[in-house]
Amino acid sequence: MTPKTTASLVTALIVLGAATFAYSFSDADPGPRTQTRLPLVFGMLAGVGGAFSTGDLFNLYVWFELGLVCAVGLLALACTRRSLEATFKYFVLNVLGTLLFLAVAGFLVEEVTKQLLERRALGHHRMGVGVLGDQRRGGDVDH
Repeated sequence: MTPKTTASLVTALIVLGAATFAYSFSDADPGPRTQTRLPLVFGMLAGVGGAFSTGDLFNLYVWFELGLVCAVGLLALACTRRSLEATFKYFVLNVLGTLLFLAVAGFLVEEVTKQLLERRALGHHRMGVGVLGDQRRGGDVDH
């Protein structure tokens, strides 16, 4: 990721966080005022920002899960029957999505590893390099 892209992402997250913070003090939202609301919102922001800025599949999964767990917490804040039903449905979909993501990631890692090992084996076979070294020169590679 280039420094310009990273700076743009950080700037967008700061602006979004400031807007969320300002919105929480306005009268536009008639929802319940709880102490856990803002940490959950900022946890979701951290999950989204981390998912976009990560460089590997494992950290993408971790940031993705952080955002989803915070979203479940936000849905459950109202504590009404309707919101808890929606939270349960969202949680079930979250678990199914997580399992699908992990299965696809596992298959992807397996396939990439298999391809890399095949390329390495074919490359060494063509060059004449085996387990004992360079077979064409009759010994180790370090002559």
